[in-house]
Amino acid sequence: MIAAYGYFCMKANQLVRRYFVLFIALSLAGFGVALTTKAEVGISSLASTAYVISVYFPVTMGVMLIVFNVLSLVLQPPLMSKEERKAQFVNMMLQIPALFAFGLFVDFFMWVMQDFNPSDFGYIVCLAIFILGSVITAINIILQAIADVAKIACDAFVIVLAKRFNFNLGRVKLVFDIAFVVAAAIISLICSGFSEIIGIREGTIIGTIIVGPCVTLLSPYFKFVENWISKSQPSTATSTSDASVSEES
Repeated sequence: MIAAYGYFCMKANQLVRRYFVLFIALSLAGFGVALTTKAEVGISSLASTAYVISVYFPVTMGVMLIVFNVLSLVLQPPLMSKEERKAQFVNMMLQIPALFAFGLFVDFFMWVMQDFNPSDFGYIVCLAIFILGSVITAINIILQAIADVAKIACDAFVIVLAKRFNFNLGRVKLVFDIAFVVAAAIISLICSGFSEIIGIREGTIIGTIIVGPCVTLLSPYFKFVENWISKSQPSTATSTSDASVSEES
């Protein structure tokens, strides 16, 4: 009984640590989006449509990101089989607090940095700030993968879509990102009377190119987070040893 209680406590401790890592990841995601936006050299593909809408309409970028993620969540069940819906039910429910946290973090950091204007220091500084924001975004992706408890709904939708039609995940993600950029360009053209396209610049392309490699490059440096989580895992060897001792007794 005592051993079972200890096992349960260790599992609960592991779950708490995973959610803590997810919380840090989502806060970094919001910070990364805000930082790349303030750099003014282009908005990331995922946030581009939300940004353009926030410029022309009385709504924040964070709120629009929440709306897009809610739509992505709603579209997932129709793409799943009955068995998949049952198996993924908990995962989809966990996406709800994650998507709200992400949107709120974006708005929070945009508010914190409302007086921060990198453009006052020249283009090179703006580009450096954008690259820093992209690196932070990559770290967020790494930490989300390590936490392994919930995904941002837009990312989960891409995975479900690729699986449903047996498409290559990377290609689906690319098409998904391009769709957001095209939508942002169309909305910008229509709202400006076909006079300008805002938010889509060289940074949009740079971000698309460097985030993936940054994830690959930086992942080994976050092994300590995995080790920290695994410390709270019940040891199979210890459990086996305890069982052997019990049998001998």
